[in-house]
Amino acid sequence: MTSAQRKGLLIAIIMVLTFLFGGVDVLLEGAPRPWNEVFLWTSIVLVSGLIFAWVHIDARERQYRRAKWLNVGVLALAIVFVPVYLVLTRHAGAKWRALAGFAVALAAYFGAGYAGSLLAFEYLS
Repeated sequence: MTSAQRKGLLIAIIMVLTFLFGGVDVLLEGAPRPWNEVFLWTSIVLVSGLIFAWVHIDARERQYRRAKWLNVGVLALAIVFVPVYLVLTRHAGAKWRALAGFAVALAAYFGAGYAGSLLAFEYLS
């Protein structure tokens, strides 16, 4: 499997999980408090790890050595540090295309979560 295929697979997994997490979130609405928090932190850690794996594969493909602060930033606050990573690793003509791709992926991420919660609310509540 090529690195581009692995990155695409990771994005697909993130989207499917986000859709499922949206549905599970609706189902856990009335659950006792610890279960809601466990689910929330589990989903955050899992998605953050998958995003970090995408950045790791991309950096390896580009032979870019990431600074430790960038690694921590991608894990802790991906919405800020993934665009920083993209700007640092793309040449002048590709920066805006990479940032636009990130914006589309971010919109799809939120849309998948919303669609999962909407579907669960409509059919399971």
